[in-house]
Amino acid sequence: MASSTTAPAPMTSPSHLTNIYDPLQSGDDQYHVEDGEGGVTSFEGASFTTDHVESEAEPTFTTLEQSILHSVENQVDYETNDQHPSSISPTPAQAPPPKPQTIVTRTGLTLRASGFQNYRWSLERFLIFVNVDCEIPQYIFESDTPTHPVWSRTVATANTSFAGLEDVEFTAVEILTFMPALYQVHGVIHRLISNGWLPSEIAHLINETWGTDEDAGVRADTVKHQGRASDKKIYGAPWLEYAENAGISPVCPRVTDFTPRHWYAHGGSFQSWEKGHATDPCLVDLAVGISPAKFPQGEDAKLLTEGIMFAEAHGLCIVKLSELRTLLKHKDWKAQVTPMAADADHTALNRSRARYRAAHPGRRCRKPTDA
Repeated sequence: MASSTTAPAPMTSPSHLTNIYDPLQSGDDQYHVEDGEGGVTSFEGASFTTDHVESEAEPTFTTLEQSILHSVENQVDYETNDQHPSSISPTPAQAPPPKPQTIVTRTGLTLRASGFQNYRWSLERFLIFVNVDCEIPQYIFESDTPTHPVWSRTVATANTSFAGLEDVEFTAVEILTFMPALYQVHGVIHRLISNGWLPSEIAHLINETWGTDEDAGVRADTVKHQGRASDKKIYGAPWLEYAENAGISPVCPRVTDFTPRHWYAHGGSFQSWEKGHATDPCLVDLAVGISPAKFPQGEDAKLLTEGIMFAEAHGLCIVKLSELRTLLKHKDWKAQVTPMAADADHTALNRSRARYRAAHPGRRCRKPTDA
């Protein structure tokens, strides 16, 4: 287990404005396979039954059946023995387990096990947790732990600290490029979906950034479930159900506060090692593994993007995210960062849709729309 230290805790209640429909209820997202961001394929098991036969003849079994019977005969009574089955070492007589079978869903995606899946961590992610008072999961060091094209490489976690940055604006593209795990924070996913982003579009942008596809990377269905979870936390029910019960317009309020001030007001989907702690990654580490060609550009690039590029160009490898504002005082800082417009998330979505259509002609994608 790894070492630990303390870090600042998160913040606090989103402010909103207006959207035309609830994409989580609209059926626009066609994926229906629940998934916990895992890269683990499901196993199809087989059930075996044996009828008791009154006979002196020695029954014959297949190798697999012998293995199953052997493991049953050698089970430890852990109610009295206090030894958990997972700690029992396999004996040489045991046959290898059946190979996992790849199951493809009707949407063409490989079926994954539901729930959170274990993945290896990048060195940069491990190092930010060394300075946080929490227990680092042992599986991140194990050689048989699988890697994920996104989650094994990104550094920023869902419990990233924005202390001192409460009035700094972050664009939707900056969040999904440099800090994709933040979509697990209720205030962040609520902002994106309220401003028109479909779960599939959120997943597309993350996967495009990391050079992977939805089958191996982030699933739209996972994002959809996270959006529903945020609705329940914020409204107590899915948006349309809440609006109907409250007798108000089904028009979903737009969010025009682009700062992290209220992102954590309703919490998020945190893992055990993230709860009660906050991490403060180095700026340059946020971009590790991302091609500069994938960096946000134009109106999608605000202080975070400028700060990362400046830190990289000047070798400022230990400047933390929390120190982002201090770069403005650096003698070589020249970037001018303008405030975001009220419809900034929507116009960013239109640019993202246009890029996706150009890169994937013929694929299903919504056309750019008016705000």
